[in-house]
Amino acid sequence: MNFLSHFYFERENHDENMVIGTVLPDLVKNAHKDWNLYPQKTEQLFIDDKQLNSLLTGWKRHLKVDLLFHSSDFFHTETAKLKQLLLPILNESPV
Repeated sequence: MNFLSHFYFERENHDENMVIGTVLPDLVKNAHKDWNLYPQKTEQLFIDDKQLNSLLTGWKRHLKVDLLFHSSDFFHTETAKLKQLLLPILNESPV
């Protein structure tokens, strides 16, 4: 569901490739937990194509936002609270 928050902040963006780039990292992880893609490490493959460059810009924006959010006190505090609420519910669950 994290990808929805990334989309929310880009909903006014008229560059569809950048918007896709902001949600793509989470969609890839949701599709297959073992997939690890790092397009930002090969930026030269994206530079010459406007659409691909825009996709990469969105991907990098996603990473920057995640870095800020996931290192915040709010994230750590609220995640700990949520975990305590979910543990009893998921105790017998395969999740």
